[in-house]
Order: sequence, then structure tokens, then C-alpha cells
Amino acid sequence: MTKSTFFRWSLAKTLSVVPDSLERAKISVFYFVFLLNYPKIIIGVIDHVSSGNLALLASDFRTFLVTTILLQLLLHKPKMVNVLVHIALIATSLYVYRALFYYQVDIPIMQQVFMAVTFSFYGLGRRWGIFYTLVMVAGIVLSNFFGYPQHSYIMVSARYENLWFALLIIIINFIAIVISHYYFHAALYRSLSEIKGLNKTLEHTVQAKSDFLSTMSHELRTPLNTVIGM
Repeated sequence: MTKSTFFRWSLAKTLSVVPDSLERAKISVFYFVFLLNYPKIIIGVIDHVSSGNLALLASDFRTFLVTTILLQLLLHKPKMVNVLVHIALIATSLYVYRALFYYQVDIPIMQQVFMAVTFSFYGLGRRWGIFYTLVMVAGIVLSNFFGYPQHSYIMVSARYENLWFALLIIIINFIAIVISHYYFHAALYRSLSEIKGLNKTLEHTVQAKSDFLSTMSHELRTPLNTVIGM
């Protein structure tokens, strides 16, 4: 009997007790996305120390702590994956909102938005995907009206002079993202459901054939045993 330890890093051991292929894929994605937080934390610590911005080191420590706790919970209790995805998306939403309202919008922030949208669809399903997309869209729109003053020189769009037109374009683009994810997700899960249904039908057919052959074998053996006196 192996001794159980709190700190476990082996993904293979966790996946070995998860029978469903979609759940294994979800757990694997969650694992690697959060594992990649560690190099980002190291880069942040080096940058904050070298620039003398020690106040942000507390944020780095919180990120490290949350990442480690979520990973360990995932590896020890893979059935909690949906709960952990919600926690991760809520934390990402708070991080994005804080950046949108108090700092400049940059490429890493927008990457966080798109990752949150993608992961909500494929991690939690279509309804939650739409919900978290709306949360992100609301943050982007509201930050342009109630955000930090330095947002006044953030370019929302280079093609539209009117702010409302630019925001409408942003919302339409997010609608396009939601629709594409929604239908791709539906097609993927419909195909997988059909495959599962075919597999179950095949299993029933094989079992029925095995039962039939077993019954026929028994029926044939009984009269033959009588004839040969056995």
C-alpha cells in the first residue's frame, strides 16, 4: 500500500481513475494551463524585484498559492474539475476586471479574455460559456465609461471615430465568437454522443451473440451427452 501525500504532481495517476475521455481531456487542459502559471509567476517576481515594485510581490504570492491549491485539488479529486473550472474563471474575471478598470488594456489581458471564453465553453458547456462571455463583454464595455482616467488614451479601435460604433463592433465580434464556439461545441458533443451510442449498441450485439452461442452450445451438448452415455 503506497503512502498518500498531499503534494502530487503526476497527471497520469489522476487520469488512470477517470474513465470518460472528455473528462480526461478537460482535466489535462486544466492541468497544463495552470502549470504554465508557474513560469509566469517567476517572470513576474523577477520583473517586480528588478523594477523595485515590491507591492506586486504579494499578488505574485497569491497567484502561486491559488494555482498550487487548485492543481492539488484537481490531482487528488478529479471529480471536482467543474467546480475548479468555475473558481478559475471567477478568479480570471476578477483579474481582468481589475486590469480593465485600473490599468491599461494590453495583449496579455485580451489573451486572458479569450482563454476564459474558450475554457468556459469547452470546460463547462454552452450555457456557462455564454454566461462568462457576457461577463467579459460587460467588463470591456463598462471600463470605457467608468474605468481609470488613463483609459482616455487607450485606442478602442483605429477604424471608428465614434466610441459607440467601436463598442458595437467589439460586441458583434464577441457574438461571433460565442456562436462559433456554441455550434462547434454542439457538433463535437453530438458526434461523441453518437459514437458512445454506437459503442453501446455494438457491445449489446456482441453480448447477445455470445449469449446465443453459449445457449446453442449447451443445447447441442445435452442430447449428444445422452446419446454417448455421458
